[in-house]
Amino acid sequence: MNYECTKNIAEKYKDFIDFALSVSDSIAFHIVHYDVLSPEMLKMREDYQKSHPEESSDNIVVNHEYYEKMAKIIKPIEEAIISKENAFSYLGYGYGYLCETYIIDAQHPSVRKLLLTADSMFDWKYPDFPEDVSFFRQGKCWLRNVAHENMMFFENITNYEFELLCKIGVELYSDE
Repeated sequence: MNYECTKNIAEKYKDFIDFALSVSDSIAFHIVHYDVLSPEMLKMREDYQKSHPEESSDNIVVNHEYYEKMAKIIKPIEEAIISKENAFSYLGYGYGYLCETYIIDAQHPSVRKLLLTADSMFDWKYPDFPEDVSFFRQGKCWLRNVAHENMMFFENITNYEFELLCKIGVELYSDE
């Protein structure tokens, strides 16, 4: 079954992470470079600047503090990184930013420690953390987190996992 959750489970976050890691073989998260625009977005910006020269300026700000913070987060888990991919993440209408996607070994001891630096699944967002940590088993996502929307999506969980999640305090709603 597939379910969603919009309730913050901060009070049982540690228990939730322990459960999630016990049934996962990998996790993924994104570091979004909001200052590195997709080719389509650069073209749109250039066209706008040509047609509105009085309103436009080249004011993309590089958030060095954010990148330094992300480097400090990545450093302790470097040995756990399975892969890293750079691609543009498109948000619709041609808007897109460079996105680094990390796939990480969920069973590496450094990963639990990293996950517990947050207080909630909904903390996994810019500017304090990488975005949208999600959990996988056997190459398939079973928990997708959209932190900035305060939403988690559970896919293909068993009845037993459903019961365990409810005991932890996760309020699951069927999306069917």
